Amino acid sequence: MILNKDFQQLNDILDKIFQLIPILNDHLNKKIEKKYSEIIQIILKHFEKISIGSKSILLKPNLTENDIESIENEFVLLKLAKEAKLFEKHIKNLNDIYDELNENLIKYVNEIILRIEEFLNKNSYYYFDSIQQLLYEFELIRTLPDMELKTNQNFYRIIGSIHTSIRKLQKVIEDIIDQLDFQSNTINIRPLLNLLSHLKKTEWIDRISPGFFDKIRSDIENKFIVQMENFESELKKLNLDLEYPENILLANEILLKIHLFEDFERYLPELRIYQERIIKNFCEVILKKLEAISKRYNLSEKGLDYLINELNEFKQIEINYNNLYPPINYLKQAGYSNINELNEKNQLNFQIKELQLIIQHYEQSILSKVSTHHSGRGRGRGRGRGRGRGSNKLKVGSEKNDFLKEKGYSNINIVKNKLEIYQNNLDKINQTSFDQHSINPQTIKDEYTQLTDKHESMLLKRIQFLNEHGFENYEVLQKKIQKKTNALNNYIEEKQQFYFHDELDGLFMNQILTYINHCKNLINNDIKQIANEINESLKKYFIEYGNFIEKEIERCFNSVINSDKVHSNNLRKYSYELISMEEYSLVFKYLNGRKKLDYYKKKFLYYYDSILIGIEQDKINENYEDYQKKLGIIQSLICLDEFFIKLSENNKFENLFRKSQSDFLKIPEQIYKIILDAISKQDFILINSKLSSIEIFSKSKFIFLIKSNLENILQLIIKHTKNYANSLNENIRYEQNKENFQKFIENLEKIQIILQQTNILNFIDKNIRISLENLFDDIEKILMKKILNILQSIENFFNQNNFLFIEKTMEYLINLLNELNDYYKFESIQEKINQLKTRISQLPNEILHKYDFIDLNKYINDSPKDVCELLKLVSSNGYSKYTQIYRQIIEKLRKIFSSEINHVKNKRSSNRSMKLTTIRDASYYLPDELQNIFQNDIQEINEIIRDEAHMLAVD
Repeated sequence: MILNKDFQQLNDILDKIFQLIPILNDHLNKKIEKKYSEIIQIILKHFEKISIGSKSILLKPNLTENDIESIENEFVLLKLAKEAKLFEKHIKNLNDIYDELNENLIKYVNEIILRIEEFLNKNSYYYFDSIQQLLYEFELIRTLPDMELKTNQNFYRIIGSIHTSIRKLQKVIEDIIDQLDFQSNTINIRPLLNLLSHLKKTEWIDRISPGFFDKIRSDIENKFIVQMENFESELKKLNLDLEYPENILLANEILLKIHLFEDFERYLPELRIYQERIIKNFCEVILKKLEAISKRYNLSEKGLDYLINELNEFKQIEINYNNLYPPINYLKQAGYSNINELNEKNQLNFQIKELQLIIQHYEQSILSKVSTHHSGRGRGRGRGRGRGRGSNKLKVGSEKNDFLKEKGYSNINIVKNKLEIYQNNLDKINQTSFDQHSINPQTIKDEYTQLTDKHESMLLKRIQFLNEHGFENYEVLQKKIQKKTNALNNYIEEKQQFYFHDELDGLFMNQILTYINHCKNLINNDIKQIANEINESLKKYFIEYGNFIEKEIERCFNSVINSDKVHSNNLRKYSYELISMEEYSLVFKYLNGRKKLDYYKKKFLYYYDSILIGIEQDKINENYEDYQKKLGIIQSLICLDEFFIKLSENNKFENLFRKSQSDFLKIPEQIYKIILDAISKQDFILINSKLSSIEIFSKSKFIFLIKSNLENILQLIIKHTKNYANSLNENIRYEQNKENFQKFIENLEKIQIILQQTNILNFIDKNIRISLENLFDDIEKILMKKILNILQSIENFFNQNNFLFIEKTMEYLINLLNELNDYYKFESIQEKINQLKTRISQLPNEILHKYDFIDLNKYINDSPKDVCELLKLVSSNGYSKYTQIYRQIIEKLRKIFSSEINHVKNKRSSNRSMKLTTIRDASYYLPDELQNIFQNDIQEINEIIRDEAHMLAVD
């Protein structure tokens, strides 16, 4: 009953026993009373044992619910025992036991509080589990009778401390969140996770303080939500278009950071909602971009069927267009694709007839002019080496060329070549037209014009129809159809499976591949899978595109090297496209570009070496037609130099073209340069021989330049020859005489040679040719005038006693005449020249007879000194015949002067003073050597003159 806490029943039983004790003591020898006392003691001992048991429980480090339940049972038993009358006498003992139990519990609670405070004071968050356990024990104890009231103050005080500690943890967490560098590529969240895990361990506080933990968690969660929203904002700012693949990397960095928040979700579950929303929106954007890539680069749209459908659509447009305009149908029935072709045929017919008339007139003129001029004679008068020979042929040839020049042609071969070209063009048109012989082209044109006038109102509708279908005019539509037809035929012939009509944008495609590769590395598995699928699809696309480019390069290359320039643009296009892809690493890799580039580099280098050898052989063998073909091929292959861009000699075909073109131009240009060089050297025989060669190439540029340069030099020769003739000065002291005369003679020789060169005379302008032919007569007039002036100057020198210039000028004249003897005879003045020669030969005697120097008074006018100086000068210049004359005159003067001095000294007379003065004055006109001889005599005479003057003054 004690164990069952049935103290009331026990009390009733023991109370009845107690009432019977007096009655039964006598009968049972007090055994009942004794037994009653024993029971009471047993009960008291039981309570004492309970007290001891409680003490032992409270000695445990942690209490369990069973422990508390056991203590609670003890409290209930004690309380029931205290309320039972049975134990009124023993209440003190029960109270002591009860109080002791309370004290032990309070002590235990205080120890819990102390331990909690110790944990809290350690500022460590690792003890929240322990605190939870201690507080749990505290709460269990508070469930015991009277303990809640007794522990209320301490309980809520310690709860407050726990709140403070949790808030400190919140503050630390929030500080760490604030300090986290969310822009960094690496975010260390481990410390934060540890703290959140500790915070999670305080969730139990909501049981005691409802909403406290939720508020703390919500505040921290909001911090993360703000950052999550920042991430979302950063993602939205990123341009995720295909042109910006680098932004996928930036987006992935943000996603990785958002992904880190998954670790917080077990502590902060609201974050999952934000994370899922951000990732969903991002994935929707990316998936749209990937879908666009997949749709745009779809091999199924690159098959030949697609090209066939395109071509059929264009052809149907053409049919509908033609149905709108009957004149076009009429032309096509007549075998002409358009009116331009018909007009071209009419024009060719007219031009062919015109050229045929020119050739006919030219051939007739040859027969008539040759017979007319066969008996003609030249103008030569025996003035030189072959002057005037071949002038008959010259005039006949020049008149024929004058006729051709009037028609705009330099020679008859050009006319014949042009006729052949026009005839070939007409034949080509006739091959494609129907019934060309039965219907006159002009008749067709007239009918077409009538139909055009009749259906003029349909023109606007036709143009509008074309514009609606994206074509500016009918020619554009035709070119499009032809281009597609050629492409289809080529692809069928090459057995190509796919047709790529658009060029690949390497930059954009590389961006796409980079975009996809970045998407493959995103954390989202769905995007990864789709990106991988598209990547594989693009690989196939690029393989086929690479094969397409390879075949196109091969086809265009083979076409170009066979002198078909139609595909040169496509060769340039596809070659450049393949080469340019090297800039874009991913595209280049998917195209297998390195292998292709290396292959073509080797192939084109081999062809380069081959054509280099070939063109050199053509040059050596003078196979200029093949040379020109190869030159055209090389020019079309310049685009292939991009394959050699990394080689030291990277512009192979361009350099070869430039060199070969230069060499080819030098075939006419070399002739041109030879002629120019010959012009500069004035080698007119070589010029004459090369003039026919330059016309082979029909290069009007060179013909014009040669003609211009040749005419310039001929005009210059004419001008200079006249200038040299005019510059021949009768004054022998003119320094340029010798040089100019030499140049003059050289020019005369050149003119003689030029007049013998028929090709030159036929080639140059008619007026220049006439100037050349008349030049000798013009020069003769100039020279005659010059020679007469020289003869007159010699006469003047005789009057001036200028013996040296007389001799020199005559020598100059004789040399001049000798040099000109091959060109001019000057017979009309030969007699006068001979007379002057005779006079000069007799000049010494003439001097002796002219100058006797006897009359001293004449010295002032005919100075002996001047005459002697002139004689001395002419003698010193190599004319020895004047030396003897000089000596004779000196001796003659000495004798005359000595005689006069002696006579006047020895004989006094009335006019002595005058004679002395005359002798003195005359002495000043003596040669220096005589003045030295007579110096003393002159001084003596001066003294005599002074003395006589003095005496006369005294008188």
